[in-house]
Amino acid sequence: MSIGIFETPEEQQKFVQGLGNIERNLLGQSARQQAMLGDPSLLNALMQRQQPKGPASYEEYVRTDLTPTPEEYRQFLLQKESSKATQIDLSQKAQEVFASEAAKAGFATKKEIDKEIKSNQELLDRVKISKDLLEGGLKTGKVEEFLQPFRNFAISIGFADEETIKNFSQQELFSAVTDYLVPRMRVVGSGATSDREIELFKATVPTLGRTAQGNLVIAAGLERMFEYNKKRGNLADKYLKENQSLLGFGEYADDQLGPLYESYTTDREFDQKVRDGKIKAGDFVFDKLTGQFLILTQEDVEGI
Repeated sequence: MSIGIFETPEEQQKFVQGLGNIERNLLGQSARQQAMLGDPSLLNALMQRQQPKGPASYEEYVRTDLTPTPEEYRQFLLQKESSKATQIDLSQKAQEVFASEAAKAGFATKKEIDKEIKSNQELLDRVKISKDLLEGGLKTGKVEEFLQPFRNFAISIGFADEETIKNFSQQELFSAVTDYLVPRMRVVGSGATSDREIELFKATVPTLGRTAQGNLVIAAGLERMFEYNKKRGNLADKYLKENQSLLGFGEYADDQLGPLYESYTTDREFDQKVRDGKIKAGDFVFDKLTGQFLILTQEDVEGI
């Protein structure tokens, strides 16, 4: 038996149940919509899920402005780029100033180095004279220094032989070299040189009162030092030209030139350095075995 448009009571019941389900779904959606309208955070969350995110710069911007507009966003980008440019400009400016100051300091230092090298060259010329005289057999020592004024008197009254005159003239030349060296070995800009400083400088130059061997060691040491400084100055020219400053030059020069003088602690090390050409006859070296500075002779290196 049919009931209206339905053929059976069961079909009618299913239809009514279906309408009930639809009604409940609609009521549920309406309740959720009302809840979101009453709670802005739920609405914002829904919008964020539904709306695609913009660029990182825009996401940063909208966190600072509750009512964003395209023009305000454009101004925000301009200000941000301007800030970056300023930071980059300041960084570059600092680097330029540093480079400029480093270059000025480098050229100023090189000027002082050149001045010192020029002064050292004048001293080196005199030291080589002393060394040549000593290697030529010039007699020095306390006795020779004591006899000097008496020989001078004998020569002045015509009682000195040719050998005395010859030796005396060489000793006078040697003493003149010392008189030239001492006052010029003071530190530049230190003012008047005291008696104490004079005595100190005399201890660092060859003098008539020392033994010939002692004078030779001192002369060779000075010669080595002045020549080493000259090489260092020439190296500074190259370094300054390539780097526009002398920053790091000390380590570079030490690596390129090595020590001021060679030294050795064992006979085996000495022999090896001779074979390697690091030391040779005439070199100024430090013998750690005896704790003495030496001038190597040809006999010292023969047969190695």
